[in-house]
Amino acid sequence: MARPASNTLHTLITENDALAPLVAKLRRINALQQIYVEALADALPELKGLALASRVSAIVGTTIVISAASGPFAAKLKQVAPRLLVKFQMQEQELNLIRIEVQPEWAEALLATNRTNTGPRPAMPDAKLAELAAGLADSPLKQALEQIKRRRGRKKS
Repeated sequence: MARPASNTLHTLITENDALAPLVAKLRRINALQQIYVEALADALPELKGLALASRVSAIVGTTIVISAASGPFAAKLKQVAPRLLVKFQMQEQELNLIRIEVQPEWAEALLATNRTNTGPRPAMPDAKLAELAAGLADSPLKQALEQIKRRRGRKKS
């Protein structure tokens, strides 16, 4: 019996008994990802970007596998792994270990899709540059700004 074309992919996947275990595992990983983001915000509030550079990638038995975008991120996660595990265990008692892996490939792909090419910044107008230099006390920065202003004047003539 053919299914109507109006069925969505979601409906087809959820109705397929052969895919039910996979769908259940993906839902569990998704739920753990939400717990992970919240636990990470509690454990490392100063590193908000760490949640974007890492993710729950698998559950192997009673082990949660967290993928990190780089070695330094993985090292930081290893420092807070015990606190993260406590948060996970509050929700799912059968979890007893966190394994952290470095997987830079997925992070590069994620960053590539989120990156916007803004191009070079436009040069500061001469009047604004002069105003900025005039407002500074004598310093190496003021000298550098005045030098830039002089070079621009030579290029225009």
